[in-house]
Amino acid sequence: MSLAGRPWNFVSEEWLQLDEGIINAQQAEEIFKEKAPENLESQVKEIMDSWFEQVEFYQEVCSFIRELKGKGFGVYGLSNTNIQFYEYMKRSEVGGYFDGFVILAVEKMMKPDEKIFGRLFGKFSLNPRECFFVDDTEKNILAGRKCGMDGLFRERF
Repeated sequence: MSLAGRPWNFVSEEWLQLDEGIINAQQAEEIFKEKAPENLESQVKEIMDSWFEQVEFYQEVCSFIRELKGKGFGVYGLSNTNIQFYEYMKRSEVGGYFDGFVILAVEKMMKPDEKIFGRLFGKFSLNPRECFFVDDTEKNILAGRKCGMDGLFRERF
């Protein structure tokens, strides 16, 4: 069974917990199996094993990242994502353009918690005043600004 072209929606409390690192992929899979009708348990496993491979990176974002790297800028990822997707992304072509990542599931916190910005700056010895943050959530941009880093809210590139 292919997941391509299916309207999967991964918005739930469990997905947020997975992204924050409160639960791992195996625990999430068990929760989803319990919630799904019995005849769909194998599909739950298939989705959990491969959903991240179905993600299409926004080409405009990829082009923007390549352009920044071409101009000599450092590019760092600060992402509310789970470890499965992070591992997949860092092996992808776009992952190769990043100089480093702070993955919130590893850090066990979520944006807009201001502490996460401190982790980014500290881990990579970055001066917030020399950084620029682009995010698809305005409250995350505002939190970055409180930490001394300017930013741009873009719902989608």
